[in-house]
Amino acid sequence: MSRIKVNIIAGSGANSGPGSWIFSDMVNILVMGVDPLKFELNVTEQIDNSKLYDVYHYFHSTLAALNNCKMNHRALVTIHAMSDYQKNWSFEYKEKALLLANKVSAVSPGIIDTLISRGIDKDKIYYTPAGVDLENFTPTSIEDRELIEDHYNLKKYIIRFGIFSRRYPDGRKGEDFFEKIVQEFKDPAKYRFMFVGNEWGDFLNGIVHKYDLNPELFEVFERDVDCLYKDYPLLYGAVDAVLVTSKVDAGPVCILESLAKGIPVISTPTGLANELLIKEYDDKNLNKVIVFNDVKSFIKAMEEIEYNIDIVRDLEYKNKIRDLVVAPKNHYPLNEISDYINDYTWNSFCKRFENIYEDIYKSCEGKKFLEDFISNENQHQYLSWYSSQATNNLTNIYLENYQQIKPYAKNGIGVMHYQNALKGQPAVIVGAGPSLDKDIEILKKYKNKINIFACDAALPVLNKNGIIPDVVVVADPSDRQIQNFTGCNGKNFMTILPTIVHPMVFNEARKHDCVISWYNVADSNIELCKWIPKEIGYKGLIRPAVLTSGMVFQIAAYMGCSDITFVGHDLSWSDLNKGYASGISDVKVAYQKNHKMFNSPVFLFYDIENKIVTSDLSFITFVQWINSYLQEFNMEINNSTGSGILYGEKINQIDFETWCSKYNSDINPPTFPLLYKIYQSVKFGNDIPIMPTG
Repeated sequence: MSRIKVNIIAGSGANSGPGSWIFSDMVNILVMGVDPLKFELNVTEQIDNSKLYDVYHYFHSTLAALNNCKMNHRALVTIHAMSDYQKNWSFEYKEKALLLANKVSAVSPGIIDTLISRGIDKDKIYYTPAGVDLENFTPTSIEDRELIEDHYNLKKYIIRFGIFSRRYPDGRKGEDFFEKIVQEFKDPAKYRFMFVGNEWGDFLNGIVHKYDLNPELFEVFERDVDCLYKDYPLLYGAVDAVLVTSKVDAGPVCILESLAKGIPVISTPTGLANELLIKEYDDKNLNKVIVFNDVKSFIKAMEEIEYNIDIVRDLEYKNKIRDLVVAPKNHYPLNEISDYINDYTWNSFCKRFENIYEDIYKSCEGKKFLEDFISNENQHQYLSWYSSQATNNLTNIYLENYQQIKPYAKNGIGVMHYQNALKGQPAVIVGAGPSLDKDIEILKKYKNKINIFACDAALPVLNKNGIIPDVVVVADPSDRQIQNFTGCNGKNFMTILPTIVHPMVFNEARKHDCVISWYNVADSNIELCKWIPKEIGYKGLIRPAVLTSGMVFQIAAYMGCSDITFVGHDLSWSDLNKGYASGISDVKVAYQKNHKMFNSPVFLFYDIENKIVTSDLSFITFVQWINSYLQEFNMEINNSTGSGILYGEKINQIDFETWCSKYNSDINPPTFPLLYKIYQSVKFGNDIPIMPTG
């Protein structure tokens, strides 16, 4: 097996320069700690778009949310906290990314419980607590402590409480909780608070002035300024207990580091504290993590440290505390969640992630990226949800349009009357994707040899190049489609409209000398679509298909076209600055950029040329839809787009000119105006769905 390639998306944690914190250390530990013969890890601030990886590891759930969990079918999302302090930390903001991800890893049992309670599948959640370097974090004797105090010019024999953490501006580290504590331990001759981490200076200066405290009460070591992370084991050796006052925390890693040093921890109920805790304080259990949620009890625990200071500093007692991380007995019951790894070392930390990477790799092995995405159970559910959301949003629009368009649609002829009108003839379905630019000359060359069915978005491009399609189909009920008809030559082609088309689009279309025909949208999820045919007559039922292309395809098949190919259907962007072929209105291009390309979840895939392209949910859902449709009716189609992601078991890839050359003689297809005249006298029939007629 070749090495599993992993892209770790770490944001600012990809850098380990001045001011870095444990997050950066964890990334570096992971890169250095996994088996290099099995794994190839590349750490980047943002997702690496230059190539495709086997696994995409978002090392923070916020990064997954910000990137719309791109490549989510191969994604692992690590969640470090469940906090609502700011938007990018809230569960609601991260939820979509967590639902989309192949696997989720959580650093504490409390997070796992919360994820399961909020609907995240427990079988895809892995427990990945932080680790500790047991070789460097070892208990400190009283004699060594004196040397450390001399080295850092610290006052000796003082009771010292340590806070090993970076501070954040949102108050998540429990500064208000600490303010209440310090008022009970404000004698610098007896107590000191050692802060090791960045951003504490302003806060501490503030409470010194607020409560008229002696500044000697606080000892501050700013990481990468006053000390390096490699100095932390020495600094831990100068404290008697570590305090964790956080309202919410990911680990914190300082709990494991403290226990490895044999130092008791007094903590609020956060992160790993809930796994390694006793809930009732007892001086016989100073070798445990002590957890309280109220200031009074917290202070009592700190006083017990003072009363038992000789025990706390005894090396034998410290070694008992160390057993909590060397040979832990109170593990979170993992069961089906992940493999049990019996310690809190960084080696185990790396092994846990190796297991997850392998699981993701095996689940995707041998599959193309798009096929993998669509077949993934999580993706299938999400795509179905996406389609249903899109459908639900259309109900009011449908009703408003129908009320205005009803008299025209009622008296118009339905597409159902053109069944098999083009039996056995070829049809090309033209989309407005950027690849149409390179195929437009071929389309010009063969325009009189083949039947041209166009999505309405492609009409301006065809018009610009002197190509008159045979059929133009509108599907979108919005008024934006009006720009597709403005200024176009509408002679000698049929425009097929849904009975819920926007009235302004209908008005613009009928200005041209073209034939208007109608169809009903067969959407069983929208009650309106059920009774429209009964009220105005059956025009022919077409299934909703996410994109107009699906409607066009169904109509071409219903008219009897037996050899159907697609051009201009990239369903992706190789260039994010170009979403359409040349000739599309600036308004539509701007809408595409602002509302689709950059404001909806996007994903990377290999296209039919094995190039990396970007796609979105509407395009992916269409690929899923057409592959399902072809399977249902046992049909095959062609794709001549030459790029993009339109591929599947029943989609044959063929060069456009090669396909066209099969029809180099005049086939003399009947013109639609003539068909229109023929069928004017035909009465409306029964409920006849648009289906392949083969």
